[in-house]
Amino acid sequence: MNPRFLSRACIVAVTCLLGWSGVPPAVAQPGSEEPPARQLFWHREGDRVIVSNVRFSRTDEFTLAGRESLESTASSNAMLVLITNRRFVAYSVYTASWQSLDRKPGETVERVVAEDWAGYVLTSRRALNFNGRTAAWSEGDR
Repeated sequence: MNPRFLSRACIVAVTCLLGWSGVPPAVAQPGSEEPPARQLFWHREGDRVIVSNVRFSRTDEFTLAGRESLESTASSNAMLVLITNRRFVAYSVYTASWQSLDRKPGETVERVVAEDWAGYVLTSRRALNFNGRTAAWSEGDR
């Protein structure tokens, strides 16, 4: 018999046995991803918030508008969420960009969380998510 045929047959047989034996494939399972390494440092100077983006070796800043005040913040190793009296602002290390979403009249903030690549803001009217990889806000009514 041809030795090449035997080696290919062995590979196919082993592959089939692993598939039937319940041995999971060597692919990362959802939720098994490591959290991002520290890629963001930030501080406030008056009406400016300055971030140091380690990923791209750059510094970016956000300036509050007139009569806008910073109410709350939450940050992770890769993103930052700012809550002002007028809007929700988030910074993504991955895209090196600031994205904002206006607050609705009378909307109060109940919770602000930032973990890994995700930001979460719960208000009296909405649940908001910020995806730090795509720098996109999404929202749903309560």
